Amino acid sequence: MTGTAALAVLFHLGIGLSMNGAGLLSAAAAVAWIPLIPTSTLEKCTESLKDMRKPKIRLGSIIFFSFICASIYFEVFETTCADPRRDTFRTILHNRWNVFAGTDTEVVWEIMPGALKDGSVIDVWRSGENVSWSLPKHAARQGRWRSFPMVSASDGASEEELDSAYGYFCREWNEFGGPGSQDCSKLLTRFKAFMLRAPLDDTAQVSKRLLREQNCPETDSCLRA
Repeated sequence: MTGTAALAVLFHLGIGLSMNGAGLLSAAAAVAWIPLIPTSTLEKCTESLKDMRKPKIRLGSIIFFSFICASIYFEVFETTCADPRRDTFRTILHNRWNVFAGTDTEVVWEIMPGALKDGSVIDVWRSGENVSWSLPKHAARQGRWRSFPMVSASDGASEEELDSAYGYFCREWNEFGGPGSQDCSKLLTRFKAFMLRAPLDDTAQVSKRLLREQNCPETDSCLRA
């Protein structure tokens, strides 16, 4: 067991030393193996454990379960995005499944300014909130929306594919129980889809890319009215 735990610790330390952005996660993974190392082995490695020959609760177990509880807390209640170079504690406890692709150097978010029939402007992507070009504190849409194809004609998408994808937002607002389906003056007439990027070390330097200009047809109920 000692050999297995030692190999596992060395394995994770090797990943942390050889891969970009994996150091913090590797250190946390190595800690998880501490409870599997017999106390007698730990006593031989350091004199500070001589009086812990038969501890009721091992120090490693306390560290391990504290890490698990803290990880669960952050995964459930933490919603903001953190800069791993500035907020080390949050980065350790918040799982990042893209760690093996390297550390992110920029943050990306979406915005869709849309014009309503009454002349007002809203953010379609954020379900009618006021338009803001600054970095949001949390993602506007979760779940399946994380895989929505934010593409443009320059990415090789056809006009039919683009109209089908972005046209959904017209139907969402004007037909599927949205404000436009209840009040014809609130119909969404058109919107633009932007993708914004900013470096993590300076989120004020925002660059934007226009993905799509989408026109929305009027609904049958408003045409009859």
